[in-house]
Amino acid sequence: MVDSGSTHNFINKKVAEQLNYFPYPVKNFQVMIANGGSISCGGKCHNVKINMGDYNLTTTMYAIPIGGVDVVLGVQWLETLGNITMNFKQHFMRFKLEGTQYQLNGFVPPPS
Repeated sequence: MVDSGSTHNFINKKVAEQLNYFPYPVKNFQVMIANGGSISCGGKCHNVKINMGDYNLTTTMYAIPIGGVDVVLGVQWLETLGNITMNFKQHFMRFKLEGTQYQLNGFVPPPS
């Protein structure tokens, strides 16, 4: 999930462990989540590799017990992209890095 409201990148703690990205201890802090609550974060995973089509990312992510998604890419990642074109109706985002244009397409639910 791409979330411009998240300051950092997060990975589901269980998914991180399943993929052998074991969190390195960090000073415990609270992460505010969408429902207004907070959860505790006590670890950071380095060199997490993510492939999205032709785009490959290696980044640091905080491991937290989140539900519903495996990864949240926040401003920590978005600010590395420079200019971004987003189309919320057609569910895509485009950016250019090192001369290569990328387009990431989101999930489009079937019509109800």
